[in-house]
Amino acid sequence: MDEGSELSAVVGPLGPPAVAHGVAVEWRNCASKLFKRAQCSASAATLTPEQQRAEEYNRTMQKKMSNPFEYHPELGLYYHEVAPGLLCGTQLRTPADIERLAGEEGVNVVVSLQQGCDLAAWGVNFADLQWRAGELSVSLQRCPAVDFDPHSLRRTLPVAVSRIADAAKAGKRVYVHCTAGLGRAPAACIAYLYWVSSDETMREGSNWSLTKAYERVTSIRPCGPKRDAVRGATFDLLDSRPHSAFSSLPGDAYSFLSDHDRDKLQGRLADR
Repeated sequence: MDEGSELSAVVGPLGPPAVAHGVAVEWRNCASKLFKRAQCSASAATLTPEQQRAEEYNRTMQKKMSNPFEYHPELGLYYHEVAPGLLCGTQLRTPADIERLAGEEGVNVVVSLQQGCDLAAWGVNFADLQWRAGELSVSLQRCPAVDFDPHSLRRTLPVAVSRIADAAKAGKRVYVHCTAGLGRAPAACIAYLYWVSSDETMREGSNWSLTKAYERVTSIRPCGPKRDAVRGATFDLLDSRPHSAFSSLPGDAYSFLSDHDRDKLQGRLADR
């Protein structure tokens, strides 16, 4: 078969019988792209509204967080115990989620970093969650932070960590969540380990560095929270300089705490 016949067989009568080989290849590539685009359009048309919402959410998350992680709401609750008594995971969507956490995991306190707009976007009826939580003696606490916004998270972390710390001190088991459990919630867990908790894998009284706390959480729960939000919040609690001064500091500033700084920081958390 000559090049013209081959081209006609592949893409139809798009040109004269005799064409240059490079043009034939270009036409084949064009036809292939059009076919793949048609396949994608057909696939998108079969997605449910929730699947479309999840796809859009994941595209936004990957763009703004610069990591490959995805949220799959069809899987239901997806969580990990990142430290003794501290669980980190996806959003609660139905009273059955409260029942599962209370019944299977012994959770007494839930700390949510979702905003009201997050609940609305995913069709969550918070009143239903509150009602069932009350029946099961589970405390629902909200510390809203804007999704994918490290500056909002930086401002919210002290309040969220103080809630976690109070619950842990009372011997409660705590579930921390945002929407996907991949950004805001793990950042709060990391900040709690860094600011408050002791490293149970080392000698008694040994404290976490930010690097060790970050590695601990992300090695158990695959996620990519913004560690600079934790550093920035640490700066805000300990440093008297303006909020904007943090951006001019070295990249490892406030990644380690002396015992004195840790005590000072915990005292300021207690005032939240």
